[in-house]
Order: sequence, then C-alpha cells, then structure tokens
Amino acid sequence: MDEEEFVLNIDLHTHTNLSDGVLPPEELVKKAHKAAIKYLGIADHDTTQGLEISIDLAEKLDIELFPAIEISCKDDIHVLGYFSESMKNWNHPVLNEFLNKLQEQRRIRNSKILEKLRKLNFDIIMEDVEKHANGTVGKPHFAMALVEKGYAASIEEAMDKYLKRGRFAYVERESYVEPADVVDRLASIGAVPMIAHPGFYKNVVDDYERFFANLKERGLKGVEAFYTKATLEQSQYFAQLAEKLGLIVTGGSDFHGYPEQRLGKLYVPKRSVEDLNRFIREEEIKAEKQNYKNIRN
Repeated sequence: MDEEEFVLNIDLHTHTNLSDGVLPPEELVKKAHKAAIKYLGIADHDTTQGLEISIDLAEKLDIELFPAIEISCKDDIHVLGYFSESMKNWNHPVLNEFLNKLQEQRRIRNSKILEKLRKLNFDIIMEDVEKHANGTVGKPHFAMALVEKGYAASIEEAMDKYLKRGRFAYVERESYVEPADVVDRLASIGAVPMIAHPGFYKNVVDDYERFFANLKERGLKGVEAFYTKATLEQSQYFAQLAEKLGLIVTGGSDFHGYPEQRLGKLYVPKRSVEDLNRFIREEEIKAEKQNYKNIRN
C-alpha cells in the first residue's frame, strides 16, 4: 500500500439526476471536466438511461467514461456493475427485465414513504417529489420536497430526521434481491461487478473476507475500497483484503451534486483504471469469441 500511486483525476462512482443525483448527465460530465477528472464512472441507481449521452460528451472533453450502474440489494448493500462501451451491454434484455422489476419495487416503496410522511401531517403529494426527479425517484427526491415545503432545512437534515434507516418514514423494499444474485446477473451479461462503499455494511456483514470470497465465486471482480466517507484505516483494510482475495481495488466519491460535495478531491489508486479496463476487455474478448463461434455454427 505504501508504494501505491494515488491520483485525484479518477472518480469511478458518480450519480446524475436520472436517479438520485442533482445534475443532468451533461452537467455532471462538464463538472468533472472542470475538476480535471480524466476517468469518470457514472453509476445511477437501477437505471442506465443517461449513459449514451454521457459517453458522447465525455469523448469530446477527453474524459474516459466508464458506463455503470449501482443496484441496491438486501440490507442496503450496493453492487456496482461496469459495462463495455463497445458491447453496450447496459442494453441487454436480461438486465432490462431485471431493472423493470426493481423500478416497480421502487414505486411501491415510494407510495409507502409518502403515506408515512402524510401521517406526520406533512402537506406533500407525489407530484411534489416527482418534480425533483428526472427519472428514478428515490429518497433524496423526497428530501428535496421536504426542504421545499419547509419541513427540513437541508437534504441531509430531511434524510437524517425522516428517511434514513430507523427513522419514521423509512421503508424497506418488499423484496430486495440478494447481492450474490445481482453479481451473478451482471457477470452473466459481461459486466464487471464490484462492491460499493463496503464500510457502510459493518452492521450487516459479520465477516468481510467470507462475504467477498463468496461473492467472488459468483463473479465479483473488485471492491470500492476508496470512497469519500471511508477513513484511511478502512480503505487500507479493504484494499489489503481485496488484494488477498485476488480482487481489484477501485475508488469513487459517490458524488450526487449536493452543495457540500466536490469532485476531484478523492485520492484513488492510479492502477484501478488499468485493472478495471483489463476486466472489461476480457469480457469483450469472450463476447467476440462467442460471436465468432456462433457465426461458424
């Protein structure tokens, strides 16, 4: 770890307003360019809607964009999946069918969140929430509506007081998918699965080594050891554990565009881009060989 080279121009985990971010895809890419980011990952929650327009603009601004997705699983564990630009496997029918089911689960949960907020005598309807979203509606959009209505001073306060796990308006999805199943689905379409911000799961993961090892058997390729809220000790622990298990290490800010967040402030291992590209290229070669075999047959 001491000899590892770290840089500020890599951020492999950001969000747009097509899920729970603030900025449209084009604005996020422009902001990354201004922050001197050269390698950018866009990983919206449960949607790939903004990837193609992001890729086009990133190319013009000389940014290497990693198209990705972040999928919420049981116990609020999040799995990242990185796609191949040449394969465009974010359009795979297997993934689209799966995401449609997740979006329906979100709609059910959102209705229950609204019902709970109204039990607090908050004057809020779904249209107040949806106007803050440009795609997937999530808890941050409820938070924005609460701020607009004067029930909270900031998005962070709204989340902390009402919407986070353990608070009155928190609602668990009716049927969260297991992380292993998500890893398996992503790997099956040639995506590169990673575990996002692993330190967030210390209350639900008893043994991280066993957890990562089990997921590796299903196709997990790496761990996001470096992220904004991680301590140095946490990042070192997860990076060393990943190396021990033969997993790659990446990093990302989980940038959503809130006022207190900044791009280009997180140190990420320089080799993470090379390692991620290696796995993406391996999947592309597999697909090319399969296509050739299909043509021969």
